[in-house]
Amino acid sequence: MAKHNMLNSSLQEKTKSIYEMWQQIQAFKKKLVFLKDVFSKSNLSTEHFPELTKINLEQKNEKRLKNNDISRYETVLDSLIAEFNERFKDFEEHNETLKLAFQPHLVEISTVPEYLQMELIELSEDSILKSLFDNKKDPLEIWKTAVEYPKLCQIARLLLSCFGTTYCCESMFSHMTFIKSCLRLQLTDEHLEDQLKLKTTKIEPNIQVLVQKKQNQKIH
Repeated sequence: MAKHNMLNSSLQEKTKSIYEMWQQIQAFKKKLVFLKDVFSKSNLSTEHFPELTKINLEQKNEKRLKNNDISRYETVLDSLIAEFNERFKDFEEHNETLKLAFQPHLVEISTVPEYLQMELIELSEDSILKSLFDNKKDPLEIWKTAVEYPKLCQIARLLLSCFGTTYCCESMFSHMTFIKSCLRLQLTDEHLEDQLKLKTTKIEPNIQVLVQKKQNQKIH
C-alpha cells in the first residue's frame, strides 16, 4: 500500500510528462511481479515487506504465516497486476509512439510509419542530439533546435502537448472559486479569464520592463 501511495503522489506532479508517468507505471508493474515472485518463494524480508515481516516475527509459532496465507497474498498481487494491465493496455499499444518524442534514438525503425523512417535513421547517427536525450534534457527545448527533422518535430509537438494529469484543470477551478467569491460577483468573464491566466501561467512577468513602458500620468 505504501508503494502504491508513493506512485499516486509521484503521478500528481504538475510538471510530469505523459511519457515519464508511463515509465513510472511500467516500473511499478515490474515491482508487483517481482514482489509476487518473492512471496511465492516465502522469502519475506524487512527490505520489501517491513511491516508484514515485523508482525510475523512478533507472532507465536502457530500464528505465523502459513502457505495458505501466502497464497492469499499472492492472489491479491495477481489481481493488482491484472488490474494495471487492463487499465493501461492502451498505453502498451502506443509505447513506441511515445518514445518518438522522448527517446527517438531507441525506437525500432521497423515499428514506425514509413514517412518517419528516413529521418529516424538520420537521427540515430546524430551523436549530439542523442546525448541530449540520454542526459534527460528538456525534450521541448531539444526539438526546438532539431529543425532538420521536421516530420519528427511535428510528431513530438503533438505528444508533448498532451497533458499528463488533470492538475492544471483542477487547480484552475480552485483558483476560480477563490477569485470569484461572494464579494466579487460583478467580476466580468473577461477579467476572470485574465486573472486565471495570471494564476496558472509559469511565465514570470518582468515588472521592471512593464513599469518602464507605462506612461506616467501628467500633472496638470
